[in-house]
Amino acid sequence: MSKAKLMWEGFDLHVGFTEDIEFTLYESDGKTPAVLGDTDHVRFKLAKKAGTEPVLDLSSIAATDNDSIVEIVSRGTSGESPTPAKVNVRFAQDDTQVLSPLGEWHGIIGVVDRAEDAPPDAFKIAGRGPVILKPKPGGAVGAE
Repeated sequence: MSKAKLMWEGFDLHVGFTEDIEFTLYESDGKTPAVLGDTDHVRFKLAKKAGTEPVLDLSSIAATDNDSIVEIVSRGTSGESPTPAKVNVRFAQDDTQVLSPLGEWHGIIGVVDRAEDAPPDAFKIAGRGPVILKPKPGGAVGAE
């Protein structure tokens, strides 16, 4: 599943499960492929609603204690046939287990531009939209 261009329609995230969501990154115009510099990193923030403190703040620099992380799949390319950067956001089971209440939350993904100096380490939004928290399905999980 690939989330696109600045505003996504929404995606489901199941509480208590590990899920990987792929994002294709574009500049703020929603058309120009984003290309990550060697020192840039990517963050995904999940909050109960837009404008509030994130409950999960994931980074491509280091995983959480529960192994949630933003993995840079490709940094993108510029030139005649540019390709956008791609990342995979892993929401680990133990990090999603504590998310409450169920329903619509707000996600935002962005690039921390380490080359930027005004402001330093500028956070450039690459996408945002609803994340729908769903209950985990019943039944056995894991070894039986």
